[in-house]
Amino acid sequence: ILCENDLTAACADRYILGSSPKASNQSINYWVKAGVDFPFENTSHIELTTTVQRTHKMVDTQIVPISAGEKKSLVVNGLEPNEVYDVRRCVVIQLPKSLMADKRFSFSSSSNRLCSEEGFRTQPNKDACDVNLYVVLFVALMSLYR
Repeated sequence: ILCENDLTAACADRYILGSSPKASNQSINYWVKAGVDFPFENTSHIELTTTVQRTHKMVDTQIVPISAGEKKSLVVNGLEPNEVYDVRRCVVIQLPKSLMADKRFSFSSSSNRLCSEEGFRTQPNKDACDVNLYVVLFVALMSLYR
């Protein structure tokens, strides 16, 4: 939780967003963005972990430094066609030492993880037969109109 009340204007620019606008048959494009007022920017990072949904086998992990107000693009490569993958996005917030040493506060840990997970399907392979079938049908139709 990055704000006391997420609905206030003071919290409007304290966020981490991420999504995948497209997937091919062997990769998933993914983006992450931190709000311009994201706290602890210099001591935090994002971990993206990709697993095969049906087997839970981990296939990729990427660590991305947080840059407030900046959108970063990532690509997860080497995936299998027509497979469902879970992308787990964790924001790892490492509290600064100066804050940990402040006697006014008491923290049980210097590190916190905020995670969310989304599922994405890679595209199926296009079969070369499909293209050949369309060519044959086109030639057959053209010969009928002669």
